[in-house]
Amino acid sequence: MPTFMPAHNVDQEFFTNVDGDTYSTNTESDVMIRPTFTSNADEADTRIWLHSLHSVGNRILVFNPDTDVYHIGLTQLHGKHVIIQLNKSLKVSPKLLDLNALLDAVENDPDLSSIPVPLKPQVIQSLFVCSGCDYISFFVGVGKSSFLSAFFQYATFIAAGVDPIGSMGSISLNRSDYSLYSFLCLVGCAYFRLHASVFEHTSPVALYNSISSTGDIWDTHTKWLDLIRNGVWLRADSEANNIPTAEALRFHWYRCL
Repeated sequence: MPTFMPAHNVDQEFFTNVDGDTYSTNTESDVMIRPTFTSNADEADTRIWLHSLHSVGNRILVFNPDTDVYHIGLTQLHGKHVIIQLNKSLKVSPKLLDLNALLDAVENDPDLSSIPVPLKPQVIQSLFVCSGCDYISFFVGVGKSSFLSAFFQYATFIAAGVDPIGSMGSISLNRSDYSLYSFLCLVGCAYFRLHASVFEHTSPVALYNSISSTGDIWDTHTKWLDLIRNGVWLRADSEANNIPTAEALRFHWYRCL
């Protein structure tokens, strides 16, 4: 049987996880198994949002210094007001993030005006995952700030979903290829920005538009990425520092789904 800390306030309830099952106790010291709070997710960053969803309270304070938790939470608010404490102590200058305010900023950012509002948090969440996280490989020499900068600069090209087709905000197993094209655009733009001086074209969008399309969108994206790879090779000192091939990026994206 799990052991709990005592609850001192009448509205407090404490939770613990034992061998995959979630238990709680209240001020009466009643111990209950809570199946609605039980999850097979390995990471607490994910499990915490199940607690938020089923919590009877509407104002929730999450203690977690890992940035993973608020990227996951962008799509998991469900009408709750969530504050995340990003450091471990309230004693000295606590760092607090209002997740609702962050979501509002994302939804109203003018650089993202071409992306439908419901898709914006999903796009940001997908960007966080595909640029490298706990179970997904990172890109050598290209950090999350580079991907975010490229995304905000070329948001319409990357994720509006019109031309080229596909958006990282619309992901399902039967439309994964469409979202793949958006991911390829993101990676290509990030590498182009880092090595812009080696290209004759002024932007990755101009380079993409210079390609004579055969009507095959995969072929067009592959040719575009090959042009970027050839340019990056003028500065990269190894294969690891160059943009991955389109085929390698395809497997990377499917792992992210």
